[in-house]
Amino acid sequence: MIVRAFLLALLLMGVQGALNSQPSLFGKKVSSLGAGIVKFYPDAAVMETLKVALAMAFVFAVYGIWIASASRVWRVASRESKNVRLPRSVYILPTTVAVTSYLLIAFAGAVEYPALYESAVPAFFPAIVFKISFFTSPGGLVSLGLILLLIPLFPGVPFFRVLSSRSWKKIHLDWWQASRCLGVAVVLAWIFVPRPPGESISANPLGHRPDLTRPNIIWIAVDSLRLDRVDRMGFLPAIQAFRDNLDTVSFRRHHVGVPRTFPSWIEMIQGRYAAETNVRHMFPGFPARDREFDGIVSLAQKSGYRTVAVSDFAGDIFPRFSAGFDVVKAPGLALGTLIRQNIDQMFPLFTPVVTSPGMRRFFTSLKASPAFAAPRHLEDLVGEALDETSIEAQKPSPATASQPVFLALFYSTAHFPYSAPWPYYRAYSSQGYPGPFWFQKNPSLSADDQNLDQAQIDQVRALYDGALKSIDDSFASLVATLRARGIWDNSIVVLTADHGEDLFESGILQGHGDHLRGDQTLRVPLMIKMPAGTSRFPAREFQGISRSIDLAPTMASLAGLKDFPAARHELQGMDLSSGSTRISDLAAYSETEIWFSRTGSVFYQKNRLDYPGISQLLTFDPGHSGEIILNPKYEKMLVVSKHRSLIHGNWKLIYMPTRQGVRYELYDVINDPANEHNLAASNRDVLSAMKSRFLAGVKKIEPHARMMDDFIVPEGF
Repeated sequence: MIVRAFLLALLLMGVQGALNSQPSLFGKKVSSLGAGIVKFYPDAAVMETLKVALAMAFVFAVYGIWIASASRVWRVASRESKNVRLPRSVYILPTTVAVTSYLLIAFAGAVEYPALYESAVPAFFPAIVFKISFFTSPGGLVSLGLILLLIPLFPGVPFFRVLSSRSWKKIHLDWWQASRCLGVAVVLAWIFVPRPPGESISANPLGHRPDLTRPNIIWIAVDSLRLDRVDRMGFLPAIQAFRDNLDTVSFRRHHVGVPRTFPSWIEMIQGRYAAETNVRHMFPGFPARDREFDGIVSLAQKSGYRTVAVSDFAGDIFPRFSAGFDVVKAPGLALGTLIRQNIDQMFPLFTPVVTSPGMRRFFTSLKASPAFAAPRHLEDLVGEALDETSIEAQKPSPATASQPVFLALFYSTAHFPYSAPWPYYRAYSSQGYPGPFWFQKNPSLSADDQNLDQAQIDQVRALYDGALKSIDDSFASLVATLRARGIWDNSIVVLTADHGEDLFESGILQGHGDHLRGDQTLRVPLMIKMPAGTSRFPAREFQGISRSIDLAPTMASLAGLKDFPAARHELQGMDLSSGSTRISDLAAYSETEIWFSRTGSVFYQKNRLDYPGISQLLTFDPGHSGEIILNPKYEKMLVVSKHRSLIHGNWKLIYMPTRQGVRYELYDVINDPANEHNLAASNRDVLSAMKSRFLAGVKKIEPHARMMDDFIVPEGF
């Protein structure tokens, strides 16, 4: 049975592979990746293909057992033996029911995670899934598929057999065959029926005797979370309830240094801007990462905390650097992972098995796929990570089991392409939306996004809002679970974002990290909850400027962790709870990251220094698991080309190196938060003062840089 099932799986894989032979990279089909698979990682492709085939062979074998049993579950006792060979016609109806059952379950997978299927199915299929998603649920479809398998057990259903007697009184139920049918349904239910999230969080993951004298630290970051979404009344009730808690302080003018994930996280961890951390883009090579990134995590670890990082696809940064985490539950970013992802998504009839609750543990590369991002998955990872640290803590001595925990939890679903699972992708969409962005939308690497009409823009925003809603619901569940386990109340809880998101406002397109105008990508929420009655903040709202670099020294101070490096100047992180007069007069520095494209007529494409597009900038590092890195020859050029900004008081200065020279812009961020009115020409005195402060700050964070015809040039360029 299993051999025939395996051969059938291979045959169907061949058919589907022939129809979908072109793999994809970053959501785009690219023919060159196929050559890379064959040349560098044939073993990854072959092994993943075999894993998919074996998983499908198991499912086919289970269905085969059901077909054989369903064909014999009713028999004529007086004329048939249990072992009589049946005519082939007897198997037609059971086979039809089994195929229908699997197709219903498979369609449930497509409804739950439709973005996984878009690149591998005919163009009409996503539109059908989108329409049907308003009228059914994945759970309902799976239940219907399983109920079909119970039909043979009901009395009066002998049509599964071609009976040789007209006497119904002689028809008997074969209990052995009936139990096999029921067993198959139970096995398939174990594979396909979703589990409630958070079940793996143990009753006391902090050990048998938690130390209540020291607070836990729970650091939650939501990728691409904009402040205006938190402020929208009733939109994110769980996050808003957290903000409105009497023990929570909210920072209203909180800014990130680099609005891209990797450099932003390093800034938050170390309390230093990217110019000092030397991680200034998403794809640093091994030499830039081959060191300890000492900061709040390593300090907590040395102070007796058990340190944990949990994330999904955008958290692929965590395995790529060492910051002091004892346990990391996050995917990696390497060519082998991308290859396995493509294999897992190449066979749409099999994808429901690969993504099923019972099988997904064997296909870990999907954790790095945006199309499979679901915040509820992270709750189980939190439980696994906390349990692992609890076990490790008790090995040396039971006395160490009372260590508090430092948890960094990073939600990725709100990062583009905003591919949240059902029902969130259609939660704010119009039922009549014609496509093509039914389930996800990546920023275009061409100029296409400049031609989107309002209906398309509204759909992109709806996908983003749906993704945030999925995170908010998961956050509510996580809070309830951790509170029930006795973890939440004795914790310092930080909720923030690594950056915001542009969503086609004021002529700007989609994404983050490309420019510094407006506050959609630079200004993000920061909320800090203290254990009840222990807050040191003078008010529940802080109206002054705060920076991502201030987070680490603030957490260290609140938790009583000693020896966090003191700021040597104003552009290094400071303790926001200190009450120092310096806190009321902070300046926030920011810089752009990599431009993925060199086309388009948006302002930053017209006002920049030119370098190649992303396909030429990136390369694979075969010496380190095929990690995707920036080609080293472009490192200096990238730094020279960066736009930079400084915000102080009501003013923002933007520095833009262009082909025609350096351009400065000046904006009143209070009266013009979108930065639509450049006041550089009419406010010369302010412009001069801001330029002086900006250049002095750059000299502090980048002491080896030099000025060349007003351009900021790194050492060695």
